[in-house]
Amino acid sequence: MNFLGALVVVVTMVAFSFHYWDRLQLGGDKRQIRRWFIDWVGKGLGMPVLLWIIFNSGAHPVLPPFVSSVILGKAGGRFGQILALTTPALLVIGTYWSAVSFAWLLANVVTRGGQLQDFLVLAAIWGVIMAFPAGLIGYLGGWLLAGVAGLVFLFPLVHFAEEAMPKRAVAPVYARAVAKLKFGKYGEAEQAIINELEKFEDDFNGWLMLAEIYALHFKDLAEAERTVLQLVDQPNVQPGQVSVALHQLAEWHLKAGNNPAAARRALAEVSARLPGTHLAHMANLRRNQIPDPIENPGASLATRIFELPKAEKSPNQPLPAGPAPGANEAASQANELVRQLEQDPNNQTAREKFAQLLAESLERPETAIEQLTLLLELPDQPDQKKAAWLATMAEWHITRRFDWTAGRACLERIIHELPQTREAFSAQRRLHLRDMDVKSARRQPRAIAPRPPGAKFRPLVGAPARPEAP
Repeated sequence: MNFLGALVVVVTMVAFSFHYWDRLQLGGDKRQIRRWFIDWVGKGLGMPVLLWIIFNSGAHPVLPPFVSSVILGKAGGRFGQILALTTPALLVIGTYWSAVSFAWLLANVVTRGGQLQDFLVLAAIWGVIMAFPAGLIGYLGGWLLAGVAGLVFLFPLVHFAEEAMPKRAVAPVYARAVAKLKFGKYGEAEQAIINELEKFEDDFNGWLMLAEIYALHFKDLAEAERTVLQLVDQPNVQPGQVSVALHQLAEWHLKAGNNPAAARRALAEVSARLPGTHLAHMANLRRNQIPDPIENPGASLATRIFELPKAEKSPNQPLPAGPAPGANEAASQANELVRQLEQDPNNQTAREKFAQLLAESLERPETAIEQLTLLLELPDQPDQKKAAWLATMAEWHITRRFDWTAGRACLERIIHELPQTREAFSAQRRLHLRDMDVKSARRQPRAIAPRPPGAKFRPLVGAPARPEAP
């Protein structure tokens, strides 16, 4: 065999090794693993061949040649002699490198694989079958063909090694849809989500994202409600997911539709589908706290007028430090604080007291949270102050608005933005306890109302994209 033929054989072995390397990746970044493989080709195969050429390029080869003196003498010129010396060395080094690569892959699959029983049976059968030809090649060829013998023995084992690997769960990817949403291309975002749902029809997050686009961007709350109700009818949806979807629907009815009656109806659906659970109890609490329709919902906080009851006492009466004041007294104090904030909008103490009165005495937690949001936007505030405000906002979201999603967002913000504060530790503990409660609830017997006989979920997959929202 000439040098070109040996090079073709080695390249083929590298290609086979890369094929199985790519199939049997054991986690991690795919591109990084491929770069590692290329580095392994350079160090394990390219470097030994290069050293062989350097050591045998002089007048007297340092390493003993693999070819006979007759064949070496027929090689024309010094370059021809180097090629004649390199050809068998390239084959030997290539087969050894391939055998070592296969052995490394096989060892990692066996040590990290999750389903070894079927593989071990196949390995035993093929090991017995290939032991004889591999041993014969090694016996007749000696160390020169030891790499070939190793490849003959290991190839079928590596080929079936995929049976031992844990099955990877394939999940939908909504990154393209999220990017379209950020640029305001809502119709394209809808189509991107639908494309993923055509491949993963039971994906809860995808259907909820689609319903959110209908509710918040297309202003089509009827379609959003229909999508959510069809989603929670599916048998694979867990009780916790049913609660999340219906709470989200109630939130859309309040924010986008200013429709408390529809929001209460969505929360009542939680109680009907999950009777007797703590999820139903939380939904009932939130339903009872839903306010009447909000007047002028688009008004900004800077221009909103707070219509508070007239005070019977002097507005200059000092703020009490003890129990929470009554409605009239709280209104008097709030009026005084509004006047102070009109004179000095950056008065932190007055705004904190005003927010506390709104949340705890005047039953306006949404407005109270807006006040603390204004404080968070003030520049050069200490981390401890920011953490305390966020923790208070989370508490009001959870205990007064019964909106765990918004409360969780505040707690996660403390953990990510203010990790060195004591509130961050408390937030981590609270999130952990909440996750434990959710897992415990999922283990409870399901009580989802059955669908009518013969009914089948037929979502609008493949529906034409909606026009862009103005």
